[in-house]
Amino acid sequence: MRTDWRCLGTIALLLLVFPAAGAAQSADTPEARRDAVRRHVAAVPIEGMVEDMINSLAAQVPEARRQEFVGLMRKMVAPDTLRAMTLDTMPKYFTVAEIEAMTTFYSSPEGKSIMTKTGPYVGELMPRVQGESSKLAVGRPASSR
Repeated sequence: MRTDWRCLGTIALLLLVFPAAGAAQSADTPEARRDAVRRHVAAVPIEGMVEDMINSLAAQVPEARRQEFVGLMRKMVAPDTLRAMTLDTMPKYFTVAEIEAMTTFYSSPEGKSIMTKTGPYVGELMPRVQGESSKLAVGRPASSR
């Protein structure tokens, strides 16, 4: 009789654990992905990152044309436009679990710190990449200096 109780206890425990595990992760359907992206976009604001990137890039522009550049970039990289592109594109490439993991990470203190540094990082990196690309365009290898 003791074995029967252990078996029943094990079954009861499994029934309690598995539904909870299933509820923790949504089914990976297109609609579930879009919902996960909506939650991600709401939790991870992009305005600050975009503004930081624009300001970092603007530092590379001559001062006489800097305001014009900033205005143009704000139109080209408008947060609402970028948000809409994210909502359209992200579900095509990432699963619900991956989107939820990104949301969790970027909502953490480390993720928030990385977000504040990404704009300036990209702003510094892009002119360098463009410089290397220019060297290749004129026929000089990027490694020769």
